[in-house]
Amino acid sequence: MLRRIFVPLENSTNIDSVIKYACFIAKNHDAVVTAGVFFDIHGSQKSFGKFKEDKITWDKDTSEGTIVDVENIIFHLINKFKNECKRNEVNFSILQNVGIPIGKIGDIIKYFDIVVTGVKSEFRISKRRFDSSYLFKMLSYGVTPILSVPNSFREIKNVIIIYDGSISASRALQRFAHIANIDKFNIKIFMSTHNEESGVKNLNESINFYKNLFKSEPTKVKEDYAQWILDDPKINFAISTRVKTLGVDHLGIQVD
Repeated sequence: MLRRIFVPLENSTNIDSVIKYACFIAKNHDAVVTAGVFFDIHGSQKSFGKFKEDKITWDKDTSEGTIVDVENIIFHLINKFKNECKRNEVNFSILQNVGIPIGKIGDIIKYFDIVVTGVKSEFRISKRRFDSSYLFKMLSYGVTPILSVPNSFREIKNVIIIYDGSISASRALQRFAHIANIDKFNIKIFMSTHNEESGVKNLNESINFYKNLFKSEPTKVKEDYAQWILDDPKINFAISTRVKTLGVDHLGIQVD
């Protein structure tokens, strides 16, 4: 089960969806959602202050200009998070440090089971691009699995996993198996590799693994594809080598 979920709060249109997904998962797993407010401001190497009892005590080195830029944003994000958690009756907590540099996130998320963030997050105050660059940065900061969600919330039904079979991928993917316990949904795994011969070998090994796991032969097998349609668990599960680019090393499945 997932017990500790982390949400990096940031000022983009994705944040409503991020908080809703985090609450949806937390409610189904009786997990605690923790949020922290992060910024990417040039030259900033530490947080701006501490949030406690609905007040911010600013660090003595935080400039007046920075306070003007971020104070309303911080309160807006924290209140949005608190209200959604309360509406969903989800247990939550908020990091005391606010305005944490995004580069420090790796030191924080290693203590959590999963991170929920937007596909297009934005931690800057100015020159905002709303692209996926911060998602890739977060993937490089640590091995904690990251659930990257779209701009609008809908219940999780379909999951695509890009997996390269590496040790780091296998280590990082662990907790995604638990999301499958939420409800019936479809899983597709693309076994990704630069080497076609290696990809075939990985696919054959994976077919044998999942045959033993599901205690069932694949429903369908092709040269680069295998599929199981199962009643228990109720999933449509597929693995493939059709993706030829290197896989993301933070997604996958673990079986206990």
